[in-house]
Amino acid sequence: MKRNLRYIGILFLAAILSGCGRASEGAPAETPTETLAIVTETQTSELSTASDALVETTVPQTTTLPETTEATTETTEAPTESEPTDRPPQLLHRSNQWGYVVTVELGDHRDLEEILSFGDDHDPNPTMTWEGSFNPDEPGEYPITVTLSDSEGNSFDYDVTVSVQWEKMTASGSFDLLLSQYPDKSCGIDVSKWQGDIDFAKVKAAGADFVLMRIGYGDVGGEMDAYFTQNFEGSKAAGLQRGVYFYSSATSVDAARKQADWIADALNGEPLDLPVAYDWENFKHFQDFGMSFDTLNEIYAAFADRMAEHGYDTMLYAEPQTLGTAWTTADKTIWLAEYGVSPDYDGDYFLRQVGNTGRIDGIDGDVDLNVLS
Repeated sequence: MKRNLRYIGILFLAAILSGCGRASEGAPAETPTETLAIVTETQTSELSTASDALVETTVPQTTTLPETTEATTETTEAPTESEPTDRPPQLLHRSNQWGYVVTVELGDHRDLEEILSFGDDHDPNPTMTWEGSFNPDEPGEYPITVTLSDSEGNSFDYDVTVSVQWEKMTASGSFDLLLSQYPDKSCGIDVSKWQGDIDFAKVKAAGADFVLMRIGYGDVGGEMDAYFTQNFEGSKAAGLQRGVYFYSSATSVDAARKQADWIADALNGEPLDLPVAYDWENFKHFQDFGMSFDTLNEIYAAFADRMAEHGYDTMLYAEPQTLGTAWTTADKTIWLAEYGVSPDYDGDYFLRQVGNTGRIDGIDGDVDLNVLS
């Protein structure tokens, strides 16, 4: 594969320094075999988007993944000019020691450009080329080489496996199972209009300690979730700890501030037990936004600062593949969306969403399950 010479030089120097300082590493640790029950995905809420996290594929090849160093995010009135870096554009999909895995449902005939998501620290319009092929009508694992480049001359070749599957799978189970797997932790749920009428007294009796509710959604202002008022009052009456999340499509710091103001008005001073969660998850085709990662982090910083002015703490809802790539993690409280019993993400997080098709008494249908760290 043809790589950017400057980037190869950096990797070569890093390899020499690393070899001088330590012995060669052993084989990777074995992945825990215990998992939650595997079931077919159904509609729950906007928060349920971590399907790629459940695909485990062995690819007979190796790759060197690009460095994803973190930087402190600063709030500014508008995106500011940043110093050029040597980090190439980043793929926003799950990776392992063999490369990247992208799940495609059987019969999905979209071009790879429509399936892959990527972005760059500074360049709002990075470019992509790829080599290889896959058959969306035949289940299997297809190796693809994807090249991403930015305006600063940085590029990288990514080894990607397109995994064509019969259907996407999700991990979850009953709330009783959740309690048995995390006996010493606080367990709860997150809900929105998709759960319909909820009997929070039964939810509390089933062992839930807390509930996060969607307060609203929007790209500039906010539109209230149809069941928020009912959920907010019902969960309080049941004695559950409460938090709220906002599903945002903001693309500017001004829009994020307006959303924070809208949330504060909607809460009207009502205290919360958990931070206000900012749910920006439009990563299915991030490059369409024409926005850099720097701008994205400025948007969250603006939201968090304005919520703090209103007296509320915040946290960021994010999947592992966007933490350290699209999102910097310094000074952020993280609500991690990674399904299964044991997460692969090794960074700090406050709360983890462990499944999106859970079942609990008091809710007719699927619900997201969560565990406090």
